[in-house]
Amino acid sequence: MIPSSGGNAAGSAALGENQLTHQGDEFKLALTSIDRITDSRWVYVLDIDCHGRGQLLYPGNYSGNRFPNKGDEERQFLLPGVGALHIGEIYGVDTLILLSTQQPPPDPFALNFGGVASRGTRGVTSPLEKLLSSTSGGTRGIVEPEPTNWGISLSTVHSAPKPQDGPQ
Repeated sequence: MIPSSGGNAAGSAALGENQLTHQGDEFKLALTSIDRITDSRWVYVLDIDCHGRGQLLYPGNYSGNRFPNKGDEERQFLLPGVGALHIGEIYGVDTLILLSTQQPPPDPFALNFGGVASRGTRGVTSPLEKLLSSTSGGTRGIVEPEPTNWGISLSTVHSAPKPQDGPQ
């Protein structure tokens, strides 16, 4: 996954590792791969803001997020149904996490969490969901083994207010 500036994935540039973004900047989320992907996977994108709050950015309606689809031949494409993400307050460092799984978690809402809130693990059944629930539940340590049929990729977005134009 790459946060990219520009209108389409082919004509856009990925944000650099430490590239600073400013108020009003926009970017889109794109999936990219060096190799051709033939294994379909469920894709989720989570944003953890500078205060530690997590919000699921993709998919918006929790459906249609399995890639590659039958018609997908490209190695880079914008995530469908995701509009441009706008840089605004609160400024700092956001971490974007791409999670891909062979099986979707039963509760994608487990990816939404407050920075300090705690949440129990009632109804959690799969190892992946237990891992996500323990991460967002305010508990320490993982009792269950981590699942091996998922992938994760991290990107950071550094943001700041728009620079002032000269002395005032």
